[in-house]
Amino acid sequence: MAAAEEAGGFKPLDQWVTAMEKQDLILKKDGKLWLRYGFWKPGEKEARTGRTYPHNIRFDISPPYDDGAPSMVVIQWYEDGSSKVVYPPKYATGEFQLPSWVKQ
Repeated sequence: MAAAEEAGGFKPLDQWVTAMEKQDLILKKDGKLWLRYGFWKPGEKEARTGRTYPHNIRFDISPPYDDGAPSMVVIQWYEDGSSKVVYPPKYATGEFQLPSWVKQ
């Protein structure tokens, strides 16, 4: 939404994309860095894999880069309509729950 405000909306799309690529959101928990993410830029390579992820969210872009930080997280939608991050543990806000319709 911050990118849309900066660009004056979603159209023209290229202005919004340019603004989105500059976003850098820092979230703190108990006064300490909890999560930081920005967006991968076109042509930018992820150091561990050498892959590019243009426009995808880039999690934990703060040093140290070798702390096992993921390039993405796993989110589970619960049957009550809520959702939580369930993996990796560093970012977890909930626990994985086997849906009631899955038989063990």
